[in-house]
Amino acid sequence: MFEHLGVQEALNMAKSHISEEAALTVIPQWIAGTTDKNYAKTEEWVNGLPAGKLKDKSIERLVSLSPLPGYDLQGTMTLVEGMSDEKLRESAEDRLMRQWATSHPETALKWLKNNSWSTGKKEEWIARIGNMNTPFIK
Repeated sequence: MFEHLGVQEALNMAKSHISEEAALTVIPQWIAGTTDKNYAKTEEWVNGLPAGKLKDKSIERLVSLSPLPGYDLQGTMTLVEGMSDEKLRESAEDRLMRQWATSHPETALKWLKNNSWSTGKKEEWIARIGNMNTPFIK
């Protein structure tokens, strides 16, 4: 529907035909239909949205669809960190970190050590990742 348009053109088209509230439903649904075709392009498109509810809901939708081919955990985490809704951001961070800790624990640990999260939050995740990846001892 909007894949051939730039972000602003697509938003203007959506808003001229439907209400802003409807756009909060339509755009994230569109993301679900296009992300599996080209995750990087969809992520770039979402990143171009203006800050606010629509961008937050769109990022939330991207996170809920992950992991998909072409999925970039670090790039998606950068999007998540820019979310304006604190509850949505924390939920998305948690979901991504769980995926990352399971699929690429070393990369997740490296990322944690270099990000701007609070020391307590970093330590909690470092401990969780260590517990997830410790072999069961009989």
